[in-house]
Amino acid sequence: MNVDEREWDDQESALESLRSGNSIANEARINQYKILFAALASQPIPALSQGFASRVALLAYLRSDKARKIERRFEYGLTAMMLAALALGASLVSIYFGTAWLRPLLSANPWLKASLLCVAALAIVVRIQRGGNKPAIKG
Repeated sequence: MNVDEREWDDQESALESLRSGNSIANEARINQYKILFAALASQPIPALSQGFASRVALLAYLRSDKARKIERRFEYGLTAMMLAALALGASLVSIYFGTAWLRPLLSANPWLKASLLCVAALAIVVRIQRGGNKPAIKG
């Protein structure tokens, strides 16, 4: 049994002894816990103010909403940076090699053209449905 388990057992024994009114053991450590628990139990519990629960719930909601908005902005920013880096890379490759590298890629697999057209069409349709730049996911 390690120290933490012994501490836990001593605390539980002290609580059980206080609840039942029987002294389970005479160990000094358990008696110390009994004194501590008795002192904590005798302290008055302050009354909560009016509307405490509603204020705490509102704070939790506002914080979670703010956190989601910040996270969403961060993700959109990262996505924009990755797309910009991809576009810059493709532009640099096109400037250096010309568009000759793109022709064999597209002609080798005709489904690649169709897939790219579908992705482009889907992006246009989604943007139209969302009404511009509004986020697709609402918090």
